[in-house]
Amino acid sequence: MFEIIQNNMWLAEKSTLKHFPKLIEFVDLWDRFLKDTLPGEVVQALGHSEKSLHPLYEDLQQRHDELRAKLSEGKI
Repeated sequence: MFEIIQNNMWLAEKSTLKHFPKLIEFVDLWDRFLKDTLPGEVVQALGHSEKSLHPLYEDLQQRHDELRAKLSEGKI
């Protein structure tokens, strides 16, 4: 998801882009954890959770629904 957003940022809505820093942070911590360069205890102490991405998911779902409605109404 990170690469898709990064490669297509120019298409993203402002409301979606505001969530990008949280995605970068999430992916960075996750990658460090997977590479064993950041202990699990630190990740846990930082409160690292996918919950921080829920606003991004909600925004993406809303944009999807809006575009789908416009397409079905023939407005696009």
